[in-house]
Amino acid sequence: MKKIKTIPFFFLLFLAKSIAQEGWVNLAPNLSDVRIDDVYFINPDTGWLAGTSVIRKTTDGGQTWQTQLTTPGQYLRSIEFLNANYGFCGTLDGAFYRTTDGGETWTDISSAIPGNAPGICGLSHRGQNVYGCGIWSFPAYFIKSYDAGDTWSYKDMSEHAVALIEPLFFHSDSGFVAGQDELGGVILFTADGGETWEEVHNTGVSGEYVWKLQMLTRDTLFASVENFGPTGSILVSHNGGKTWFPKPFNFWGNIQAIGFITGSKGWVGGYFDGFHETTDGGDTWTNLGVGNTLNRIFVLSPELAYASGETVYKFVGPPLPSATGEPVAKKELDWAVATAEQGRHLKITLNLRQSGAVQLGLYNMEGRLLQMLHNGRLPEGQHQLEHQLEAAAGAYIVGLQLNEGIGGRGL
Repeated sequence: MKKIKTIPFFFLLFLAKSIAQEGWVNLAPNLSDVRIDDVYFINPDTGWLAGTSVIRKTTDGGQTWQTQLTTPGQYLRSIEFLNANYGFCGTLDGAFYRTTDGGETWTDISSAIPGNAPGICGLSHRGQNVYGCGIWSFPAYFIKSYDAGDTWSYKDMSEHAVALIEPLFFHSDSGFVAGQDELGGVILFTADGGETWEEVHNTGVSGEYVWKLQMLTRDTLFASVENFGPTGSILVSHNGGKTWFPKPFNFWGNIQAIGFITGSKGWVGGYFDGFHETTDGGDTWTNLGVGNTLNRIFVLSPELAYASGETVYKFVGPPLPSATGEPVAKKELDWAVATAEQGRHLKITLNLRQSGAVQLGLYNMEGRLLQMLHNGRLPEGQHQLEHQLEAAAGAYIVGLQLNEGIGGRGL
C-alpha cells in the first residue's frame, strides 16, 4: 500500500497566507445613482459616506450602511468627523451640516458662516479645530472653527486662488489648502491659522487643479493634480510640504483621488479610470482595472483603506473578504459638442441630472486652458450653449467639469 505523505499544519498555514492576495473590493454597488464623493472613518469599522444627496453610516467595515440624511437637490461633497459624535458635511449648494450625535440628526449651520460660502469642497480638523474651503468652481475662501463648529471665521482667498478644493492641517495653526489660481494648480501654506498664506507650489499649467492632499508622515506628503490633458502627474514632498516636485505619468490626467500606505505603495484614480497602483513611489503605475469616478482614498493603516467614487471600495491585506459587490457600470455625462462656421462656432448640448456648478473650457492638446466658455451654476435639465472660439485653427479639447465629474471632447 502506498504511504500518504503528511504535510505539517504550520506549512499549510504558511502556504495559505502566501496564496492569499491583497487588493480592492467593491463593497456596495448600489449606494449612489451618481457619485459618492467622500468617506471618513474614525476606526476600521465605523465610518460615513457623503454621496450626491445622502449621508450613510457603517459600523461593520462597510458591509452594511444605514441612511442618516437625504437632501434632495443638494450635492454632498465632503464629510469629516472629530470623534464618534461630532461631524460635518459640506455641500455644493450652500448648505453646511453638523451632527453632535454620530449622525442621528443633522443641522444646517450655513448661517453661522460670516461670508459667501456657496459650497464646502474640503474639510480637515485637529482636535476641536475644524477647517474648510471651497469651492471647486469659484469663489475661493477659507473657513475655520476653534470650538467644534459653534462659531466660525471666514477669509476671502481671491488674492491667492480662484478655486479651493482641499485643506490639510497638521497643527492647530499650521496647514495647507490646495486648488487653482490663474497660472495653474496651487498649494498654499499658513502658520497662523489662515490669517496669512504663502504659495509653496504652482504647477504652472492654466486650468489645472491641485485636487487632494495626503500627509503620510509629517515629512512625506502627496497631492493629486487634475487636468484635461492626455498625461498627468502627482506631487510629492519629502520636507513637510516646504517644497514639492512632480512625478509625471503617461495616462489621462483627470486624477482626483490619491492615497499612499507607504512611501512606495499607493494609488491614484479619477473620473475616466479606476485605481492605478504604484509600488515605487510613483515612478511607474499599473491600472488595476477596478473602480470608477474615484474622488477620495482614505487610508487608516498600511493594511486598510477605503475609497469613494461610483461606489465604496475597501483595500485590505490578505486574506480578502469572500463577498464582493458586482461591477458598477460608469454613468457617463450626457453632453455633446457640434461645430459650425468652419469649426469656429461651438454648439454644446448639456443634460444635467441636477442643478449645480458647470465649467466649460477650451484646452490645447496638452491640457492647458485657453478660453473659459462657461463658469457658473445651471439648473437641472437640458441646456444649449453657444460660443465663438478665440483660439487659432487647430486641434483642441472641450473640457466639461461638473460636481460629479469631468468629460472631454476633441475638436
